[in-house]
Amino acid sequence: MLSTYTLDIFNGFSAQIVPDVNAEAINIITSVVEMIIRTSSGLGQDAVNAVGKALVDSGLIVKIFAAIYGTWQAHQTTGPNKKYPEVESIILTDYFQILSRLVMCDTKMFLDIVGYIGSMNFAESGGDQTMNWLLEEWFTQVSSCCSISTHT
Repeated sequence: MLSTYTLDIFNGFSAQIVPDVNAEAINIITSVVEMIIRTSSGLGQDAVNAVGKALVDSGLIVKIFAAIYGTWQAHQTTGPNKKYPEVESIILTDYFQILSRLVMCDTKMFLDIVGYIGSMNFAESGGDQTMNWLLEEWFTQVSSCCSISTHT
């Protein structure tokens, strides 16, 4: 049953992830996605695979990676050419919670998704480079997620 409705749910969520959506709405979406991933891990590998496929097919995971990549790009700039991330820090934290849940649920599936994102070339990098910028931004985010002042 989970696999029956997951794609429809993720399609609806993917349509809601737009640049001007507020952090509270993203938090609700990411909490539900995280619950679905957690539930799938208790239902077996077929359910996990169905959820991973739905994340990719709906474009939801691509939007999450694109937001993270955009933030990473902004963090690479300084001085008068400095760019600012389009995504709030608290929203990135929610996105990384989904990625963390994927890693905990099925590491191979997570790596396959990273490889898929790398093959899309939206980040102008292959799978190895995708993992490099992803981890760099992830660790940067982890260091700031403990301080409430970075979330306001």
